[in-house]
Amino acid sequence: MLIARLRVFTVIRYVLILMVVTCFLLPAIAQEDGWSVDEQCASRASADNWSYNGTILATGYGGLHGINAAWETPRVVARIGRYPDGRLSPDNRWYAGLERQVIYAESFNHLHVIEAIHVYSTLDNTIVYSVPWENSWLQMWGYRAMYWLNNEHILYEYSEDYVHDLDELVMLNPFDNTTSQWNSAIDILDGGSGFQREYIQFPSPDFTRTVYYHYDTDESRHYHALYDVSSGELLTELQLSNDAVVVWFPDSSTFVAESSVSNDDTRLALYDRDGNFMTTLFDLGLFRIRHPQNMSLSPDSRYLAFKPDYQWERQTLHIVDMESGTVIDTCLIPADSFVWSPNGTQITFLEPGNGTQNVYIFDLSSWSYRAVGRHIVQTSFWDMVIGWREN
Repeated sequence: MLIARLRVFTVIRYVLILMVVTCFLLPAIAQEDGWSVDEQCASRASADNWSYNGTILATGYGGLHGINAAWETPRVVARIGRYPDGRLSPDNRWYAGLERQVIYAESFNHLHVIEAIHVYSTLDNTIVYSVPWENSWLQMWGYRAMYWLNNEHILYEYSEDYVHDLDELVMLNPFDNTTSQWNSAIDILDGGSGFQREYIQFPSPDFTRTVYYHYDTDESRHYHALYDVSSGELLTELQLSNDAVVVWFPDSSTFVAESSVSNDDTRLALYDRDGNFMTTLFDLGLFRIRHPQNMSLSPDSRYLAFKPDYQWERQTLHIVDMESGTVIDTCLIPADSFVWSPNGTQITFLEPGNGTQNVYIFDLSSWSYRAVGRHIVQTSFWDMVIGWREN
């Protein structure tokens, strides 16, 4: 009897120790502040439960791949480079990328020489517009970004110097090769340097505001601040986490950002266009939005989709319903990067991992998901879903 009791005590002690260790290794998201959180696990759907429209766009080994319900298998829709760093136009109809050569010095600095801007049609891979462009920049002085202002104009800069002046920012129409001056008091194209360039600049869709993370040489510190792009006015300094991800509403009225309360307490907070705090949506704690592709607003601003991560542990897709004020855990585990359908009723994402992976669609109206295609993922850093065009 004594031996049996000792065995039971040992098992209970082992279980308690395991529970404590697990809590330290995988912290749970405790919602101390923010909107209420519900867990509603999505169910698997069959092919006849619902349909989808349009073409899902994903980068891959052959270029830009398209997944469409009318096609038996995915196909390459544009022969872009193997290591894409371009951008889709707002309507997902065009993809703009830079033709460049990179010269490496012994100091490991990168001299990027831009030879042309290529614009590919995502409807027909034979249509390519190419604009010769003399430009260069040195990586140590800042990665140079590029943005679509609308479906016809690209914001870039024309300069042959390593350091660029603000009056060299131009609006380029790649379809007729014309340019016009872009007036800005903020270097909205500054993308930092190295691998942190995705977290430097978050301009509003109307390009009147930008959340800018940069280095102040006078004060010897990095900080986030919200600026008025045309006047250069610093509207407010923001207390955001390092490598914070920021998402603007489509109408540029508000934005969501990772607000830093302390080193171990980060929250998704809602701000108005002037940087005034409005409310806390979700208490992240130790979790982070690891990539900008892991937080996205639906086109009608009704839903915010995000995936919180802790270190390298994959976490689940969450949906914030802006109307009801609730956060819903779908229990789905997507790869990095997910995209809303044009009508905002579905989300597409890749199965995590490398190899031939499933392309999934999550349907919000039925709260179910199913595979709609397969995609070869050689590396998740380059191969991911990036867009969803209407036709």
